Amino acid sequence: MLDPALYDVVRLGCAILLLAGAWHKFSAPAQFAEVVAGYAIAPRRFAKPLARIVPLAEAAAAAAAILLRGPGLALSAALLGGYALVLSLNILRGRAHVDCGCHAFGRRAVTLQWPMVARNVALAAVASVAALVGRSTRPVQPLDVLTIVASLLVLTLLYASFDEFLALNSKSEAWRQA
Repeated sequence: MLDPALYDVVRLGCAILLLAGAWHKFSAPAQFAEVVAGYAIAPRRFAKPLARIVPLAEAAAAAAAILLRGPGLALSAALLGGYALVLSLNILRGRAHVDCGCHAFGRRAVTLQWPMVARNVALAAVASVAALVGRSTRPVQPLDVLTIVASLLVLTLLYASFDEFLALNSKSEAWRQA
């Protein structure tokens, strides 16, 4: 059993990440459909339906992580693991030039990279462990709430920093190839 503060950091962190991703995709459905088509994991005619399903699945996983805890974490882990698989398949097929769909749909030109795969595998693993191990029955104390909020803020900044690293890595790779 995980300490409730740690468990809630994982649970709420997954929810925040997936809600942000869903919002990003819902805000630009046509652009996200192009990203889905670019991955070439299904026939092009399925790009629009998949582009509608993915953000719905992310929002559902986020809601489940908040409301149902373990099952929501398991769904979050499945989505993150699925993303890692799709990224890996495209990199291995030589399609690393595809817009990852993580940032502004092409306006930042972030291409597929192995560190993205590693990030998603790590996030899926953490969510899986929390889902499998569960939360201890210790009641949440006021200091736990402060710990949870501070941890979520720090983790959000770390995630954003890693995204900037990936964007810069994409730019430097494009520069080297030019």
